[in-house]
Amino acid sequence: MQTTCFNHHQRICHIVASYGLTGDDPVPFEDYLASLMQAFPEPLIELAIVETLVQQWLRVPLLRGIEFLQTAHQVLQGWDPVVESRLTPGHFEMITGLDPAPIFKALEAIIQDCSSAAEGIARAIVLIPTTEIP
Repeated sequence: MQTTCFNHHQRICHIVASYGLTGDDPVPFEDYLASLMQAFPEPLIELAIVETLVQQWLRVPLLRGIEFLQTAHQVLQGWDPVVESRLTPGHFEMITGLDPAPIFKALEAIIQDCSSAAEGIARAIVLIPTTEIP
């Protein structure tokens, strides 16, 4: 289990570095990201970062730093209790250069864990297939 978390952490760092998302002041960014990683499952954070990239795609300059993470945090909060993603595994791979299988498999496992818990709250992933990246 530790290895899976470490791999997701590496994947998140890869996406952040690939798009230069830390902005001009990396320390607050890293602190905020660390707090998100304590509050949410890392596969959800990874997906939320990519969703936020897609939402901000046409913005020039690209949103970075704390503002980027605040927007990703809003995406994460909006996914309670249902995770809605318009990203297909193919889109995810094109955007990140990473294998999408670990993300989508981990998300399925999170859903199973939540639905089997005695919380009475079931989480679901709703993939909305599109032919275009939104």
